Amino acid sequence: MPPGDAVVDIELVRPGRKAGADSTSSDMQNDPATIREVTDFTYLPSRWSQYQAIADPDAGVQYGSLNKPETTRWLAVLRRLTKSELYRSSLLFFLPIAVFLTLPILITATAVASTGFFFVEKILVHLLTINYREKQYSLKRQEIEQTTRCLVAMYETSVQRYPVHGPEFAGEDDKIHSLRPDGHAEGAFTSSSRAAMSSKRRSRIAYNLKKRMAGKQVVKVDSAQTIVLHALEKTAASEALAIRLYRSFAAAGSEYGVSEADMTNVFGPERAEEAQDIFHALDKDENGDVSLEEMIALVTQTGRDKDSMRRSMHDIGQAIKSLDNLLLLVVLFAAGLVYAAFFSDVAASRITTLWGSIAAASFAISGTVQEFLGSCIFVFVKHPYDLGDLVVINNTYMTVEHISLMYSIFRQVDSGSVVQIPNQINNNAWIKNFSRSKEMLERYDFAVSAKTKFPAIEHLRAELQAFVLAPENKRNFRPEIDIELMSVGNLKELQLRVEIRYKSNFANETLRKIRRSRFMCALLAALRKHDISSPGGGGPPPVGSWENPSYSVAITDLEAIETRVKYEASEEAKRQKKLGGERPSPGPHEVKENEK
Repeated sequence: MPPGDAVVDIELVRPGRKAGADSTSSDMQNDPATIREVTDFTYLPSRWSQYQAIADPDAGVQYGSLNKPETTRWLAVLRRLTKSELYRSSLLFFLPIAVFLTLPILITATAVASTGFFFVEKILVHLLTINYREKQYSLKRQEIEQTTRCLVAMYETSVQRYPVHGPEFAGEDDKIHSLRPDGHAEGAFTSSSRAAMSSKRRSRIAYNLKKRMAGKQVVKVDSAQTIVLHALEKTAASEALAIRLYRSFAAAGSEYGVSEADMTNVFGPERAEEAQDIFHALDKDENGDVSLEEMIALVTQTGRDKDSMRRSMHDIGQAIKSLDNLLLLVVLFAAGLVYAAFFSDVAASRITTLWGSIAAASFAISGTVQEFLGSCIFVFVKHPYDLGDLVVINNTYMTVEHISLMYSIFRQVDSGSVVQIPNQINNNAWIKNFSRSKEMLERYDFAVSAKTKFPAIEHLRAELQAFVLAPENKRNFRPEIDIELMSVGNLKELQLRVEIRYKSNFANETLRKIRRSRFMCALLAALRKHDISSPGGGGPPPVGSWENPSYSVAITDLEAIETRVKYEASEEAKRQKKLGGERPSPGPHEVKENEK
């Protein structure tokens, strides 16, 4: 043993006993002072979020409370942080990046600038992604989530009243709970369908794992929320879900649809407030009831909106990835210049010359740079459309199919052809977005006869008002009808404008055509009913038309001449009457002269 060293016997002590005490002494093991000297608190096994508080009967202090030593307080703060979703997300996503960026700084000093470039670039791209998704998809996501929650609550109540696969909704439940790919009967799975199901199952497992790591709740496969979300993925399942929900809540023998009273009656008085909120969320046109057609349209449109938002976020993610790669290339070039300037004096002296060459080259590619910057502003700042939106560009109706960083792909409504347009061109174009619009209106301008009286125009207004207020039309049109006399033209006609307001936008092209055709037929019928004719008209319908059919009979030449003479005399008498005088009718000798 080296000089100066000594051997000291130290007794190993378990928590709950003092050094030198008798191991069989229960008094020493249960003494609070002894316990307090060894440890301040004791955790329950396997979980440090639940610990056993130890009270001091003499001092009245309870360990584990707010009045505890500094070490315990720090552990309590750490416990709160580990339960925070923000803390876990930050630890998961930013800690590896922080460690990766810190290592080069510790290794070499040249990394005061390279690492900073890389860090700033990644932070800017990350902030762009968060800000863009929060700005562009916040309202749409909230609307979809609200509708989905309403559908889930209604489905849970519907299943309680009518069990799954019962006789009431056997066919609908088969479509809702079907996990088979479309077009394949049960037991007729192909290798491609099995591969698709296996891939979908793996994606679901990865998605659930990601949600668990983020601290979010993972719903069960057989829960109402999972079933509703699965049904929204397919049109047939969405329609079946809408039919089941409507028939579960509609009163027996109802002719109009589900009313607020029906919704409250099914949910019960204890959930009356929830029933009212759900009904107002579904009754978007404020008719006072929800028909079967409206329910089907609502559910299917929600599914289409979810799919469009998912595909749009994917396309924008690819655009952001392309931008990230381009910016990363610039950062690597700048980092190379920094390293070259640090290790070589010659390179450092020539950096100014190099930057001059880069500035000269930038003029050669100025058009490309301008297009790139304009496309970035168009996609990430302006962003006038998303996937699935119906837009009008240069008087052409098109549906958005794909959005990239430099271009967008559309499908024309009239021909179905695919069109690719650079974003730089769309950046300077007027774009109408029907899908983002609320309730829209349409105007019809036409000319009528100058003989039209004002009471006839008022009767036309009343006729169209009765049309939009009819039970079969009140779900499609607003009650406001406006008829305006625009001008009198050249004093031979009147220019009228009829304005009709719809209860939705024109995003659904098929529905828009049906509504427009129905109103135009009603407008034409009302014009004819109140004798409002075209300019120059106002007389009897033309001979030979369906309103004034013509007939032919055989007559002699003498009868034809007499009829013609009588007609000419009648017309002359009318003309003389307008001039203030009358001409006597022709005598028999004039008739004979005409015959000769």
